[in-house]
Amino acid sequence: MKPEAIEAKVYQWFQRHYPDGPQWTSSSFDCFRDAPLELRMLVTMDKVESEIANGGLPQLLWNVFFHWRHVLADCETGYEIIGAMPQCDAVREFRARFEQYEPTCRSYINRCVSEQKFDYFNQWCDYGFTVMKAESERLFYSDSGVGELRLAWMAKHEKRLTQILVA
Repeated sequence: MKPEAIEAKVYQWFQRHYPDGPQWTSSSFDCFRDAPLELRMLVTMDKVESEIANGGLPQLLWNVFFHWRHVLADCETGYEIIGAMPQCDAVREFRARFEQYEPTCRSYINRCVSEQKFDYFNQWCDYGFTVMKAESERLFYSDSGVGELRLAWMAKHEKRLTQILVA
């Protein structure tokens, strides 16, 4: 089976088990803690890569605020498993930045919610871009090769992934 087909089956598994989809911005979302790591890491790596490519670290922190520790932990392990050590190291760097800027991001989120003004997201991102920018963000862009590494890992571990998906 082609790795893209395996990846599609992973997302189908999540759709069956989480019909409402991931609720990244909800504090009550369990962040897929009951899903096997081999599946969870694929989804969280995709989330990290898409958020960074779209809006950088500030957007990632905002959009997974309540779960960033789980997301980064799963990604760190996942990138190590697939052999993407530069990305694994970058996630460690991101963790330190998120620890540092979590209180500030929280204050923007709280104001956004209490005042019902989404402009606080834009203000946070403007601020975050000035203080959180990291050269290592480029390691997560679509042309970085990390997607190909993930697909190669899925192809190599097709049997194990298939066993998980049918269980």
